[in-house]
Amino acid sequence: MKHTQGELKLKWTRRGYQIIPPDGHGFIATVRNRPTKTNNIEEQEANARRFVKCWNNHEAMIEVLKQVITHHGTHQLYDKLNIRNIESMLEKLEE
Repeated sequence: MKHTQGELKLKWTRRGYQIIPPDGHGFIATVRNRPTKTNNIEEQEANARRFVKCWNNHEAMIEVLKQVITHHGTHQLYDKLNIRNIESMLEKLEE
């Protein structure tokens, strides 16, 4: 399964925060702007921003994990990291 490539943008509309694809056409998701008993508008904005930030950093995280796995024999971090855990995280990110 393939996902939208490139950086997403966040746009405020009267419906809430829309997650906009790189080409600027349409939207991927909307975080509603209606407060509930458990969260308020500021929390919903923070959630929308976190969603976009995670999405936009996804490819970079995969690349870093691949580099750690590739260079683990000579990498100073290897002593502190469990390489199998990193490989497992990488598999999940690439799904």
